[in-house]
Amino acid sequence: MSPLQRTNNLLAVVNPSTQDYLDLKKLISNLNRAYYIESKSVIDDELYDALFKQLIAWEEKLPLGDEQLADSPSQKLTENLTNSFHKVRHNHPMLSLSNAFDDSDLKRFTEDMGAQQTDYVIEPKFDGVSIAVHYENDVFVQAITRGNGETGEDVTNNVKTLRNLPLSLPLSRFGISRAEFRGEIYIRKAAFDQLNKSRLEEGLDAFQNSRNTASGSLRLKDAQTVRSRPLEVVFFQCVHCDNQDPAKKLDKDHNKQMELLYSIGLPTTHTYIKLSNTVESLQEVVDYWKNKREAFPIGIDGLVIKVNNTSLHSHIGSTGHHPKWATAFKFTAASVESVLEAVDFQVGRTGVLTPVAKIQPAPLHGVIVRNISLHNQDFIDRLNLHIGDTLLVVRAGDVIPYIKDSWSTSKRRGRRVEFPKECPACYSPIVREEDSAAWLCPNAHCQAKKLEQLQYFVSKTALDIDGFGREIMKLFYEKGFVTSRVDVFSLYERREGLVSLEGLGPKSIDKLIASIESSRKQSLWRQIVSLGIPLVGPQTAKAIIKHLKLRTLEEVSLLTLDQLVEIHDVGEKVSQSIVDFSNDSNSCQELKELSACFDHGDASNPEIVSSELLASKRVVITGSFDFASRNEIKEFVEMHGGVVSGSVSKNTSVVFVGDKAGTKADKARNLGVPILETQDLSAWIQNNNIPTILKIEDSE
Repeated sequence: MSPLQRTNNLLAVVNPSTQDYLDLKKLISNLNRAYYIESKSVIDDELYDALFKQLIAWEEKLPLGDEQLADSPSQKLTENLTNSFHKVRHNHPMLSLSNAFDDSDLKRFTEDMGAQQTDYVIEPKFDGVSIAVHYENDVFVQAITRGNGETGEDVTNNVKTLRNLPLSLPLSRFGISRAEFRGEIYIRKAAFDQLNKSRLEEGLDAFQNSRNTASGSLRLKDAQTVRSRPLEVVFFQCVHCDNQDPAKKLDKDHNKQMELLYSIGLPTTHTYIKLSNTVESLQEVVDYWKNKREAFPIGIDGLVIKVNNTSLHSHIGSTGHHPKWATAFKFTAASVESVLEAVDFQVGRTGVLTPVAKIQPAPLHGVIVRNISLHNQDFIDRLNLHIGDTLLVVRAGDVIPYIKDSWSTSKRRGRRVEFPKECPACYSPIVREEDSAAWLCPNAHCQAKKLEQLQYFVSKTALDIDGFGREIMKLFYEKGFVTSRVDVFSLYERREGLVSLEGLGPKSIDKLIASIESSRKQSLWRQIVSLGIPLVGPQTAKAIIKHLKLRTLEEVSLLTLDQLVEIHDVGEKVSQSIVDFSNDSNSCQELKELSACFDHGDASNPEIVSSELLASKRVVITGSFDFASRNEIKEFVEMHGGVVSGSVSKNTSVVFVGDKAGTKADKARNLGVPILETQDLSAWIQNNNIPTILKIEDSE
């Protein structure tokens, strides 16, 4: 078999075995020998890069021993990497952004902001790695990576080496003692080309792309090596000034904040910013950047559109995933043709079958695409897919592979793609959900579903048990060590058997057991999310805990539909999903056993509300307050069990009224909704003097 054939075969592997890894390691070693010693280029550079990327991914995924890793071609590239960086929790979560791809998405975004909000700022979305930087008393003190959005790594020493980062910044000129800025660390196109040219001249491998190079550089333990990399930073957000809205110390408009900070030496997006106040002018700016993108000296993968008035951001709010006051416009995707070779049907944790297209490996925008989701039956029918069809593959927003079109170049077309009649894992007849394009396996004992549920249980999204990857769980499940969620917490009793498994040693098992023990103290919202209840994510879990004052996981089994539908942002469909789960007899018993596995004794748990004064009450905040920011008042309301709403109605419990309150205060008075004025609210927040109107309601 030729090297190209072996390359294509290995790139097509989805669930690798240890033998697959050994074959891949041998192939890359042979290719390296041919390239560096014999001066022969056997396969295209893009395919080689894909092989190397797959090698590193498999080394993270498979339970490999030190001896198997010792002679890996990856070791010479990763020897400087370290996992010893200190983890730091962000004071303000680093959220993602929602995406817009066309005019209709832009229009929808502006409509969501409301007719009164017409001032937007547009910045290029730099193709780099996000960073949070802190200054205190005019001095740079800390830099933290994005991490999972809630917790990142302290890379202060490495970020100090960036040439354009000021280590001192005269923020005191604006009366600011402490501030946090968010930005992007990147490498200019010309600098990246020169860096790779120098590496090749030194006999080193070229880096694949500037984004990964910037990210990897931040995690090197040798700061001098980081200093030698042409890294730069640009800042696009002032998060806070002395824990207050930046509008109070700088300016209410984002573009003016960036200009002021730029004037004292902080590299911001000031020189790239454009303003807009209509959908039409937004589109004009999008077109401008589309035309400018290729010639622009820095890689950009889209634009970021924000409400310019930052004092409105806390009022507009955010979801658990992204701020509502901003969106990312992604540029039109690149495309490539490939061939549909096969379709696999994968069973998810809820039983839904997802068809996945296996295509000939296709290089697209720096990534080799091999697998593409076909979503559901309707998507397959719309494309009229047959095995052997030619596919037009795009990467939506430069990220997600997507099949835009398909056609046949042969008179004798291959087999039509159709859903199976039975579950591919347990062979139970599959059923189609009502009013849905999804097919699912209804068998509660389906082995594939159970494995997916267990893998989700320990994942970063759920309990976040360090070192408990999907392949480790699959191995434990197949060997009978874990067959239920509760089994995870008794693995320490089976240590001797675990240590004997291939590729696992005493150190890795002891580390995993320690991580499991630490997870016993995980927040209650993570415990709920780990159950994998359909439609229940972090936001829903936190809302349920706060408004129903849950303290243990077992209490989930006692929730009723009437209780759940009363919670703001928890609709009837989500409520029914929770009730269906908790009413199952197996779930009730499991919740009881699981609850006993967790430590519920931490009274400082942020999910436990500090009082019942606002429990399940809808609160509207209007006007401005000189003693606290809107966001601080919102957090205060949520801490006391309340729900902040954006509009006044007969269902509103109380309205907090500040200066220049406007129509919301008038509407509250007309409806007879209780009003809490600035003086009483300030006394409550700052001195814990409970307002009279709340005492009266409580006594009733």
